[in-house]
This record gives sequence, structure tokens and C-alpha cells, in this order.
Amino acid sequence: MVNGRGQHVPYSTDFTAEHAVRLLRQYEGNDAQPWFMYAGTTAPHLVAEPEASYAQAPVSDWAGNPAVFESDRTDKPSWVRGYNPKFGDTFDQNLEVRRAQLRTLMSVDDLVGSVMEEIQSWGKRGTPWSSSSRTTATCGASIPSGVLRESGRGGGPGELAASMISGCR
Repeated sequence: MVNGRGQHVPYSTDFTAEHAVRLLRQYEGNDAQPWFMYAGTTAPHLVAEPEASYAQAPVSDWAGNPAVFESDRTDKPSWVRGYNPKFGDTFDQNLEVRRAQLRTLMSVDDLVGSVMEEIQSWGKRGTPWSSSSRTTATCGASIPSGVLRESGRGGGPGELAASMISGCR
């Protein structure tokens, strides 16, 4: 939904990136007016459907941890208690879901990159927010710390977003 109207888009994260950049360009046209942008995505939540260009992208392996293989789940929330390998809800199936989720985050990395590139193109140095729960860039951008997650792209959690921020200094 955009401005109350449903729109068909090829991939929603790409649409969000394009719309965010269009809005940034409008905001830049009026420097006297402060602005705040929140660009939310459904990634990596289910149904996690990666963009076609990332559908087969390599992602990091994960062997699970002791909690994943715990058999007594009586102290867990109902959705965790409902996990039952006897009915086909296996670790391997959940590993495939995880891989798809990581691949959707690659498109989120692209979204963050598009927004940061647009802000950097303004050639300005802004005053970032200062808060322990935020990651800020000296070009005036503020990225929620939740964006800096493992992207599965090799360099560790939030590699692309962190590099975009550091490139802003």
C-alpha cells in the first residue's frame, strides 16, 4: 500500500528502495524542513521469498545450537512447543527457511545502500542523532541498529550497511 492504494510491484524491497530515494530527493528540495524516514520491509519474515537475483546466492552455514535440538520444550512459547520433527518440521527444513531469510536480507542491504548513496550524493555533512541504540553516519543518516544484522554475505553481521556508514565519514 502506498498512500492508501495497492500497487503491484515486481519485488517489494526494490519498490521500497525506489520510493525511499524519490522521497529523499523531495526532502532535499526543502532544506528548511526537517524530515524523518522509516523504510520498513517484510524481509526476513515469512514467507521469505528472495529476489530472483539472490535466489541461489551463497549464505553462511549454521549447525544450530543446543537449544535447537532440545527435546523438552515445555518452558517455551506455544509456537516453539509446536515444533515437532515427527510431523516433518525438521532442522533441514528450517535451515532452508533460514537461508531464504538471509537471501531476502541481501535486498535489504541493497535498499540501505541506495538510501545511503543518495544521501552521500548530496555532498553534505549533517549532524547525526546521538544515541546508544542508533548507528549514525556523519552525513546525516541514521540507521536503526536492527538493520545491522547478519546478511550472510561473508564479512559478518551488517557488513554492507556498516561499510556504507563508514564511507559517509
